[in-house]
Amino acid sequence: GLLFGFDTAVINGALLFLRQDLGLSTRGTQVATSSLLVGCAIGAAFAGWLTDRFGRKRILIVSALLFALSAVGAAVPRNLGDERGFRSLRRAVEHEALVALAARDLGVRTPRFVSLATAAPASFVLVYEGIDGKSLDRIEPDQVDDELLRAIWAQVQMLRDRRVAHRDLRLANVFVAADGAVWMIDFGFSELAASDTLLANDVAELLAATSLHVGVDRAVAAAEAVIGTDATVSALPRLQPWALSGATRTALKERHGHLDQLRSRVGAPVPA
Repeated sequence: GLLFGFDTAVINGALLFLRQDLGLSTRGTQVATSSLLVGCAIGAAFAGWLTDRFGRKRILIVSALLFALSAVGAAVPRNLGDERGFRSLRRAVEHEALVALAARDLGVRTPRFVSLATAAPASFVLVYEGIDGKSLDRIEPDQVDDELLRAIWAQVQMLRDRRVAHRDLRLANVFVAADGAVWMIDFGFSELAASDTLLANDVAELLAATSLHVGVDRAVAAAEAVIGTDATVSALPRLQPWALSGATRTALKERHGHLDQLRSRVGAPVPA
């Protein structure tokens, strides 16, 4: 009962980050939140029968072991390059505004920050200048030409030159204005003075996302043409499902073998 109550309370504080990191829709967030309760309901339905068959003590021991294993599995370190999380939502929102301002000042094309406001009961609203256009995930693949792909990578190269890691370069965060200009949005997870690992992860994420949209060869060729072969190859260790965003992982599940094909192409660059 104590652990169940603890889990129910913890999910409340994790919702914001789950939604952004896994690319969840409103319905997906609801499913993720309620899955704990659904699992408990299913477990309760079989608990009586299992207790009668195997004994209460054995079932309690097995339950404790499963809980311990799940806790260890969740804590297994993966080198995602994460820093310590912010202590409050306000600090997280202020950090996003700071990095967006810094990126724009460094020459990256991102909407101008307008204002930060509080919203009852304990939320915040970040206001940016509106851009007339569409995110890349809403543009048909046949409308994404090589010039547009290279323009996207040019913005990424600008971030890399200044060691700014975006950390969420899925298609929804690449915005194409009506005039064809590429804009980078959503710096909520971004970091300044980023490590090589985080910069490589940006390349891996954008490679995976764009290759799903326009094909492996075109996606990799555009990256090599702008950021260079060495920088493209540096993403190889990060071309793993656990290093990619939830939205990209979901799309990869529907394209069996795609990630292997992408890794093979990145690992064997086409000679100039």
